[in-house]
Amino acid sequence: EIDEEYNKQIGTLLGDWTQPRHGQTGLGNFITDAFKTVGQADFALTNSSGIRKGLQAGPITKLNVVEILPFANRLLKFECKGNDLYKIAQTSALGTDSYGVSKIQISGFTFDFSVDSNGKVKVESAKINGKPIDKNATYTGISLDYVIEGRAQRYMGFEPEKIYETGAIDADAVIEYIQQNGEINPNNEQRIKKVGN
Repeated sequence: EIDEEYNKQIGTLLGDWTQPRHGQTGLGNFITDAFKTVGQADFALTNSSGIRKGLQAGPITKLNVVEILPFANRLLKFECKGNDLYKIAQTSALGTDSYGVSKIQISGFTFDFSVDSNGKVKVESAKINGKPIDKNATYTGISLDYVIEGRAQRYMGFEPEKIYETGAIDADAVIEYIQQNGEINPNNEQRIKKVGN
């Protein structure tokens, strides 16, 4: 019964999903888009190293999603100020994690950064859902319990004070989003960009 349920086709992938190794990928974009949509948040992020597999174009099954996100992490919403979004950008731009992987994948939030000849990182611009960030406004984010509970400084550069349970699990949110969309055309846009030299 389990095999039958998890081998059901839930959608069709029209191009390959590449596991994040460096930078943004269509798979990372899709996963965070799913979190943002299901959680009705302003933005979403996840740690790149938690995405454990890619997937070739073709049918998508529930098993595929569980293999991509095998840890059954809870999705948590949190509140932050616009100024905190700049902390996320700065923390991400400072480098990759110990595995050489870009630290985060994001949705609803884009930023450009530069690195000068002395290695100093500067966030050049940042937007939330295509609009300038109000540093004093309050925004809602969504991420994994793995990120929020104990690793927020590593991935975001601050500890959220207001955190809420959503009742959703990461893989279930992605499965629901696939079922809503049917045919998936990978979106490989670079939401985090290094500009200049």
